[in-house]
Amino acid sequence: ETNAFFFDVGACVIGVLEEWAAGGSPDENTYFISGHANETHYKKSVASGNKITSMVHLSCESSSGDAVIINTVDSVSMTTLSGEIRSCGTNGVVIDDPSGVVLFNNFFIDGEDTATSWGIRCDDVGAIRGNVKISNFAGGIWVKQISTGGALGVHINALAGTEAGVRLGDTGGATIAQRFTISPGSNVTAAGTNGVHFDKCIGCVVHLGFVAGATNDILFDVNADNNTVYTNGRSIALSKYVDNGVDNKLLFDGESLGTFTDSDATPSVIGYDTFLSNTTGVTITRFDFGYPGQVITIISKGSIVYDTSTSTRLTGSSVDIETVSGDITQWVCEISGTTSSVWRLVKFSKLTPSEIVVHDGNIVTYNGEVVYT
Repeated sequence: ETNAFFFDVGACVIGVLEEWAAGGSPDENTYFISGHANETHYKKSVASGNKITSMVHLSCESSSGDAVIINTVDSVSMTTLSGEIRSCGTNGVVIDDPSGVVLFNNFFIDGEDTATSWGIRCDDVGAIRGNVKISNFAGGIWVKQISTGGALGVHINALAGTEAGVRLGDTGGATIAQRFTISPGSNVTAAGTNGVHFDKCIGCVVHLGFVAGATNDILFDVNADNNTVYTNGRSIALSKYVDNGVDNKLLFDGESLGTFTDSDATPSVIGYDTFLSNTTGVTITRFDFGYPGQVITIISKGSIVYDTSTSTRLTGSSVDIETVSGDITQWVCEISGTTSSVWRLVKFSKLTPSEIVVHDGNIVTYNGEVVYT
């Protein structure tokens, strides 16, 4: 049967409610918890083979430790959190639910500068979904381990500590976040260190309208593989973008045309598919921060040379590709990275193509000179 319980805890000196099951329990419970308590407001503990599906609405403040603890091992348990908690002592919500699902229904967590740790710390979970706002903690949300993914919309601001806005995975604890999504419309502002820290994670996708960290906006650590960030290019400082992982991507929503830094011989190709080149003459030897399969189109705005004769990073011609303003080249990334990257020439179009001749489909001459083989 469905059970509804109301708790107005007043000024309790102990915790509010622990929901526990080790041998059968009521299911589909709804709790309304309000008031002021000095310890944990709500704790859920479910042993293997039991099921509790709970909807918990909180309007609480002042916990000396973790405000909410969800600790279950049952694969079909679900917990929905709504309302708000304020003035947390340590963490706002701690989740250790290896197979279950936790849903945040427009949940608000405010540490009010008394919290010493995370708004949400997820040690292990099957999936988390919904929307949450986190303010005034040391860090925003840390998903140490997640198995089946899920999607969470986050608005994280006013972080006063030395943790990230969003951290995915835990190298130190050897746990992996995989196939997890931060939903479109999310934001991370004023993170104490990294806006988003991809620690140990695979196949995660993060959508951010705005992101800012004191140390880095985006950090892909060495154990971060095949993750993607979508954001507004104007919110990212490329000096605060670090990719030490493998095959990660940063893509800019609503942005279609990038411009290389003048005189840069190793320009970054983060975020865009089409670029305007340098205006000052320069020889480009490689492209940085691409990902395998990325195709870029470059419109030359000056006398730009692509070193395909001596560089091992640009291939596709036995002689250098020499361009003038208005010429267009197109390249595809075979191997990602910076100093180890490999890009292959796909197309080279001259501003005045009347003298271009293609021989046998793979040798191109311009005014009698071989420009592509």
